[in-house]
Amino acid sequence: PITSTSYFDATAAVGSLTYYQLIAVDNNTLQSSAVTANGTAQAGVADPLTSLDIGATPSGSTTVVTAGSAYTVVAGGPGVTGNADGFRFLYQQESGNFDLMVQVDSLTVAGNFSTAGIMARSTLDTDSPDVYMSASPVNYRFKSRSTVAGTTNIITSSGTDSYPNVWVRLTRVGNLFTGYYSADGVHWTQLSSITLALPTTLDVGLAVAAN
Repeated sequence: PITSTSYFDATAAVGSLTYYQLIAVDNNTLQSSAVTANGTAQAGVADPLTSLDIGATPSGSTTVVTAGSAYTVVAGGPGVTGNADGFRFLYQQESGNFDLMVQVDSLTVAGNFSTAGIMARSTLDTDSPDVYMSASPVNYRFKSRSTVAGTTNIITSSGTDSYPNVWVRLTRVGNLFTGYYSADGVHWTQLSSITLALPTTLDVGLAVAAN
């Protein structure tokens, strides 16, 4: 007999109302009265990422397509550059080493160098030290700020990117941060790396900037 108390329906559309009929059968194969349950797909599924603007004007927005894995992000702000940043951040705290990757399906350009990718930063302050591996309309970019209110260092790839075949990856091993890019999420090219003595626990996630 099936004794599971939970069931995952992979076919239910997100945001739709889905109905199920539950029939309980005891050891004597006697059926109880039918029970009808209903719920909304993704209901009760908490998204692991917190979304907010950091130094961004106009303000941005985040639409959760699939909790924990797919998002549509609108971002304002001047970008991740100079001595302070302005962008949209979807993040959670990560402690110790990590290896994170994301596919950027598309990028609708608001500025010459709009970017989307993975960022790790010490704090949520606009001038926080950070490391950012991103895709732009024309190439890949590895950015870093080593001190509070310090200058942002930018390293760009020589090749171009072609959406939706755009993947970026950021890893941390100790104090070594490394950025990669890929056209398939399998074969990776290292763009750059930097050694920074950042805190053990960082705010890490998806960063989108309009520039």
